[in-house]
Amino acid sequence: MKSQFQALLREAIVARRTGALSGSAVAGEHDVGLGQAQGKGFSWLLRRGELVSSEFAGSSALPAALLLLNAQTILKVRWFSMSEGAVGESAPLLPVRKILLLIDGPSNPVRVNEASTPPSAQDMASLQPLALEIFERFFGDEAPERVSRVVSSLGPEATSARLAQAYAKALEPLIGQSMARSYFQKFF
Repeated sequence: MKSQFQALLREAIVARRTGALSGSAVAGEHDVGLGQAQGKGFSWLLRRGELVSSEFAGSSALPAALLLLNAQTILKVRWFSMSEGAVGESAPLLPVRKILLLIDGPSNPVRVNEASTPPSAQDMASLQPLALEIFERFFGDEAPERVSRVVSSLGPEATSARLAQAYAKALEPLIGQSMARSYFQKFF
């Protein structure tokens, strides 16, 4: 069902549709054993393909949108078309390109010539671009500055493992500890 949710969302974005996506989903790993009746309800309101309102698992706005995009399982999903006049003018919660990036997942990390680079330098060379890509999803144009702040807070002697932990820590308020750590797991 998650792929159906993503397909409906992508179609609404591309066709610039106005309406509501609703259904139920399992928010995290601890809820995986729950049946369809125990899934948490969600609702997304789109105006001309832009997300203007979101509710899921007791959260609303941007936190709810991110939680649903990272949900373990989508149990059911429905699209309800609406007229543009039925949805008030609001600023989008997330830019369309960021939603599409979150649906499509991370692109391949930058490759380094492994024969000429020591392992620690290889990790750093692939960690920085990965961190920037992930931070762009959540922080937009502020991403380079936030990545720089994390690096400067640890100093030039930081290992890739410590840097990965610091990146994950910076994302925790938005997506939770387990999801944040999952992005950088290979560097721990």
